[in-house]
Amino acid sequence: MRLADRQTGEAIVVVDSDGEKSIVVVGGANALLSAQDVADAMTVLRPQAGDVVLTSGEVPQPCLLAAAEVLPAEVWWIHDAAPTTALPARPRGLGPLLVVNAIEAQRLTGADEVTWAARSLAAQGRGAVVTLGGDGALVAEDGRVEHLTAPSVTVVDTTGAGDVFCGVLAAELSYGTPLSAAAATATAAGAFAVTALGARGALPRRRDLDRLLNR
Repeated sequence: MRLADRQTGEAIVVVDSDGEKSIVVVGGANALLSAQDVADAMTVLRPQAGDVVLTSGEVPQPCLLAAAEVLPAEVWWIHDAAPTTALPARPRGLGPLLVVNAIEAQRLTGADEVTWAARSLAAQGRGAVVTLGGDGALVAEDGRVEHLTAPSVTVVDTTGAGDVFCGVLAAELSYGTPLSAAAATATAAGAFAVTALGARGALPRRRDLDRLLNR
């Protein structure tokens, strides 16, 4: 969809004096996406069992609800909750697999402890993956929480690491990889992504991930 009078959505990275990063999202055209636009797209795409649909909090909530209304239960629906908003749910019950960072997990649940937050979020959908930066990730599924360690790398720029994580997670699940193993590969991908400047400075290939995972 193209809008002649509205610019593309932007994410502006702000770094404080301590090196901590935050992101300001300017919705642009994303904010004008409608539920009908999504419904029309789903009519064309017609996702089937085994397919993966990845959404994010950067579009209006009605768009997420429109997607949920037509997604078969057999489709992997992954929702990246950044920026943190109310969580979407399928009208018929089971919500998506949620991907959040530790701060988002605690903000969404009110929990002081991130493991408890992961378990709470998983109970609302098909599971939850909480990214922990250099400490790896938590995978919560079926009442269990597993801690995945991240490969040790030299950090240059963390911009875009979450996007790489979600993209690789979606790809692995589309291959039929179990959630825990898919998240482990995504964790390696996120680690590789921080080794160069910019959001696209270090996009991993399969050989890069194999090297990190086999250390």
